[in-house]
Amino acid sequence: MTDLTKLPPNRRKNYEQFAERVPLMLAYGFSFAKWFTDRGITKLSVYCDPEDWDWAKLIYLDLFLSPDIEIEYRLSKEILDSKIPYQNLHNCTFSPADIQKLTPEDEVFIISSDYAYPIYLIKPKTPKIHPIVNLAIPTWWYTIMGQHFSEIREEHPYLPILVFPEPHFPASAKDYSDMEKHIMENTRGYFQQVLLPKLREPDFVVPKQFEELGYTVPDLIEMLDTVRNFVDDGKLKLNDYSGKLVNIVNNHRIVPNANENAKKTIYVFGGCSTFGVGCPDDKTSSAYLQQILLDNGITDYRVENYGCCIFDRGLYLFNRMKAIDYKPGDILISSFSTLAGVPVPQFLPDGVFSADTINMFERPHNYGGNVFIDTGHPNERGQKAIASVLYDFLKSKEFFVNFEEEQTNKQTNKQTNKQTNK
Repeated sequence: MTDLTKLPPNRRKNYEQFAERVPLMLAYGFSFAKWFTDRGITKLSVYCDPEDWDWAKLIYLDLFLSPDIEIEYRLSKEILDSKIPYQNLHNCTFSPADIQKLTPEDEVFIISSDYAYPIYLIKPKTPKIHPIVNLAIPTWWYTIMGQHFSEIREEHPYLPILVFPEPHFPASAKDYSDMEKHIMENTRGYFQQVLLPKLREPDFVVPKQFEELGYTVPDLIEMLDTVRNFVDDGKLKLNDYSGKLVNIVNNHRIVPNANENAKKTIYVFGGCSTFGVGCPDDKTSSAYLQQILLDNGITDYRVENYGCCIFDRGLYLFNRMKAIDYKPGDILISSFSTLAGVPVPQFLPDGVFSADTINMFERPHNYGGNVFIDTGHPNERGQKAIASVLYDFLKSKEFFVNFEEEQTNKQTNKQTNKQTNK
């Protein structure tokens, strides 16, 4: 058993996340072996860090039981001394010297909560490396996400659900605007490390990306440093707050132009970008979506902003979704963070749609100048653009017209086909 008190704080946190997530992934039907075979990888070198054996042995068992992968297991002496009863496992030290024997053609699976371990593989001819962090974190999240949406759909079969990835900051530096260059050069990780700690200092200067939008220091303090989440009965909740630019009532941020007489509700969930951190109440994606609906004569929907600053508490967000008493005609929208290379739709159950928004802000685009306040959060221009894309998707899929009727017809057709085939 690993003594967690001997691990550095960051690694201890990584260890605890893997120890929690790996069993859940396997319980929900995810297979590490299938992940590799789906990518055409049938021969694999697997290295395991001895400190991580308590949870890693479940991955080994998953790989060991697969008839489709030829695996050379490489375990430390500490693991072998624990007398784990697996056959076909042979002694090989988990060390840089041993790893140097690999060739550029080798596919290498590194199981370690020490994210620095793959640096040992850096050499003139580097093998193909698959660190557990790159594989498990996105697939864990999407597996869990699909499972929770399945549960919501089972309880509310007529509830249409739209998910969309939070748009990425432009990737191509050669196409950056001057403001985007400024953000990249001056604000890496600045939200927690620079901006929030200095907001209330006397000599604080409003950053350019906020200055161009006309915001003052008091505005920034309210828009950036007033959100306070807490967990109650397994659900993420927000403290009520009343201000000039930010107002939170009954556990969600207000949408100033919400149609209070509407009989149907569009619930918008997500993280701090959905909440609209750095933006006033009337310039979040939820507020813009409400205005687009009204401008297009759609008056029977009220939009509610249930965005939160999630950090590492994504599971609580799903509990927040499940606590809603959805009515026929309601719509659920949820944003999520994503990593490149993972196709999201394959994790989603029937009745859950996915809008392709991840690259919408790549240059060139027509959204009117800079759309970010830093490399991860859209400003009010970005929020407006996101709302427009969501509206177009909802309209194209006829969410506002006949989702319930369509689902009823599908069920009727299934029953008719069954009777016909008898």
